[in-house]
Formats: sequence, C-alpha cells, structure tokens
Amino acid sequence: MTSEDRTGCLRNMKKRQKPRLQLLCFAHAGASAEAYRAWLNHLPDDVELWAVEPPGRAFRCTEAPWRTMQGLVEEVGSSVAEVASRPFMMFGHSLGALQAFETVRWLRERKLPLPQQLCVSAFRGPHLSSRTAGMSALPDQEFVNELIVRYGGANHVLEDPDLRAVALPALRSDFELLESYAYQPAAPAPCPIMAFGGNADAVVSPEELAGWAMHTQDSFALSLRDGDHFYVEQHFMDMIKAMLSAERRQYKN
Repeated sequence: MTSEDRTGCLRNMKKRQKPRLQLLCFAHAGASAEAYRAWLNHLPDDVELWAVEPPGRAFRCTEAPWRTMQGLVEEVGSSVAEVASRPFMMFGHSLGALQAFETVRWLRERKLPLPQQLCVSAFRGPHLSSRTAGMSALPDQEFVNELIVRYGGANHVLEDPDLRAVALPALRSDFELLESYAYQPAAPAPCPIMAFGGNADAVVSPEELAGWAMHTQDSFALSLRDGDHFYVEQHFMDMIKAMLSAERRQYKN
C-alpha cells in the first residue's frame, strides 16, 4: 500500500507494509505536513513517516489555528497516542521542535508511550527567553521584513504577493502561539535528545542549541551543519541517517 492516511491532526505520508519504526515530524512556523514530503524517498522501507497537519493549512484550511500550546499538545498528543502502535521517534524544526518537546511532556504526564528519541532542530533550549516578542502584531510588510531578515529561508514565498497572502495568516498565528508560550520547569525527559542546527543561523546560536542538554535524563548530542536557519533543506538526508543510526544503537542496547 502506498496511499496516504490521516489520524486526527497527523498525516501518514506513505503507508508502509511492515514498519519497524514511526517518525513523527513537526514543521516550522507557517508550514504544513508537506514540508516533509521530500523525506519519503530517503527513509528505509521499515520507517513510516507521519507529520503534523496544523489547522488553517491544507485539508484543514477552514479550521481556526491553534492559539495556545495547551490546545496544540492536547490535539497532537491524542493523535500520537492513537497512531503510536510501534516504537517511534519525533523530529521538529524551529517552532516544530518546541511543539514536539511539549507533546513529549503531555504524553509523559499521562503515562503514555514516549519516543525512543526526540530530535530538535534550529530552536533554542525551551527554558531560554524568546527573541520574537511582538512580531505577530507588526503590520504585514514589517512582519514580512522581520521574517526575511531573521530567518532568511522561503523568501520566494514572502516576496510573491499571491503566495504571501496565503502564507501570512498561518505564519502570524504560529508566531502568536510562540509569543504566548510560557516555559514551566519539569523533570527532564527519559528519552535521548539530539539537537541539530545551522552554523550560520542568525536566530539560534550553538550555545542556545546546547541548552537542550538539561531537558533529558538520557544522552544528548549536538550536531551542526553548514547553513542558516533553514539549513535543513540541504542537509535533511544526512540528518535522517544520523537520527536512524542513533536510534539503531539505542535499540541494540
């Protein structure tokens, strides 16, 4: 079977016959599950890719966006609990990293299965202060200018008037969610954390990425690639290899 399936807010991007592992992915601000479409051809046949589809995008385009992290993790966590019938990993890029982290906390509080590994990308340790305060309230052009200056990637979307009109509502609502987030201290997670980042990222420094180390009771690894905040677009293939290699080592142990 190769058809796509949906469970709650999760899209199974391509069904596998006998998956050994499920990879659950969270996209960056403004993006949809389609951000991970290119990953499909670089995953082994025994790894099944699921991606979060936020409201206000794709087949959920008529739904109101998430405004709070609590509302997000309740929906995502319930969907994850429903589909996680096999060992699974989580990966989140930028805002998606924070969403994955809080989903792990939600699952842990309810004594539900946890990921074998949490992989985060281009986001500071969640206990560190945000640098985006007030961005979501800026007028459209100022908001766009800030996005281009800070994040660099996807300029073609922001500079095209038609594409921008479609992208801005999702981007603005995601930044509202980020700006309303308030970190609450809790015990470190029992699963390993692997943090990725771009060595030329103007938004997240290597030191801020290293802040993730305090959020795991298990192992922590930090891995940098050449590039800016959206370095992942050029390096996702070797990142997949790194994540799966770490998972296999853990599985053997």
